[in-house]
Amino acid sequence: MDEFPCTGCSLCCKNLRNIHTDALKFPEGSIVRIAAETFPFTWDDSGTCINLQSNRCSVYEGRPLLCNVKALSTLWAKQAGCSIQDIYALTAESCNSLIDSYSLPSEFKINPAQFK
Repeated sequence: MDEFPCTGCSLCCKNLRNIHTDALKFPEGSIVRIAAETFPFTWDDSGTCINLQSNRCSVYEGRPLLCNVKALSTLWAKQAGCSIQDIYALTAESCNSLIDSYSLPSEFKINPAQFK
């Protein structure tokens, strides 16, 4: 699988502050932390990315590394010495946790087993 099968729930964009904070907890020099440290945008008082407009990213084509699942996963897998499928599985589990915490319908969930 080349692309991460995002279901478009936009919860990552609505929880940008928390995702950014968590990314800064990665070890210094890790690609995830670098992506957070170089993140060029901010969020509103609720933690939602300022670029989220009508549940769509207004800068999608030029989105930063922290928001680009394929690019970040590719670099993270290379740095960690694992496959992009392993990173996609971790990402799917994180997505599903967010989806559960917001009680979204199960159709928004991503099956992590598809990456095994």
